[in-house]
Amino acid sequence: MDECLLSGPENFVDVDECEDHMGAYLVFDTVRRVFCRSGKAHSAKRNAAPRTFGVRRKEHEEDALNSPEKSNFHSSYPHKNTRCDTGDAVRGYFNDLNFKAALGWKHNVGPTGSKILASSISGGGLFVWDAATLNRLGSTKSCSEVKQVQMDLVAYLIESTYDIALERSKNVSASAGWERFL
Repeated sequence: MDECLLSGPENFVDVDECEDHMGAYLVFDTVRRVFCRSGKAHSAKRNAAPRTFGVRRKEHEEDALNSPEKSNFHSSYPHKNTRCDTGDAVRGYFNDLNFKAALGWKHNVGPTGSKILASSISGGGLFVWDAATLNRLGSTKSCSEVKQVQMDLVAYLIESTYDIALERSKNVSASAGWERFL
């Protein structure tokens, strides 16, 4: 089946209204009227700032302007002012995209939010985090704290769920990003 299973963009909050949140986001092409990408904004701090929805959108904008050829997403939707050759893959322009929060939480969730996302069900959390999984997560080189890795994986889970709901032929996401955990 090649159709979008999501309701319209009006049913999602604009990232502008929750720039300080993390989680999964969707990208909506306002000209073609299609969702074209899902993504996640949650990871270790970059440049001393948490990687929130607002930070991630700015990163995408800079890449769409300065180096669109390095990504399927940015070459499909380069910035209108880019001076780079984007080839024949252009579907639209970054300037016409609207970033929507799919599911998110404030970047400083505090001990209660962290407990819900990073504790096992038996400890009041939402997920099953067994000892073998936690040991494996602790051995990853991507983040220093296991809780950080757990929250990254929760964000990836949400992103992947929304990615499945996108119309395959319109989805310009090329990599889920969580491959390093396999």
